[in-house]
Amino acid sequence: MVEDVKVKTEAEDEDGGLSYEEKCKFVNQISTPLATKKLGKKAYKLIKKSAKQKALKSGLKDVQSAIRKGEKGLVVFAGDVTPLDVYIHMPQVCIDKNIPYVYTPSRMDLGAAMGV
Repeated sequence: MVEDVKVKTEAEDEDGGLSYEEKCKFVNQISTPLATKKLGKKAYKLIKKSAKQKALKSGLKDVQSAIRKGEKGLVVFAGDVTPLDVYIHMPQVCIDKNIPYVYTPSRMDLGAAMGV
């Protein structure tokens, strides 16, 4: 019995998924500033730490209410979310409140970092 063995190429991540460059092809038009590969990894690591300490707000409604209440922090958006109408106003809200924000190329990676 012969098993198919998949050879990992340089274009694939550690988990066998798409590479960073391939994920960037699927981001939407408003995804600026898009995190570099290095910054994305740091953001995912930060999200993992904050999820363990229960200091993480996830979801559009929770983030909006936290911003309205005056909480400060870093907002990380997924760049491949559709439809855009859902969160297209959030970058402007972050700018108005002087809250830093960044887009990551994959919502799946963002969810994995949160432990969802």
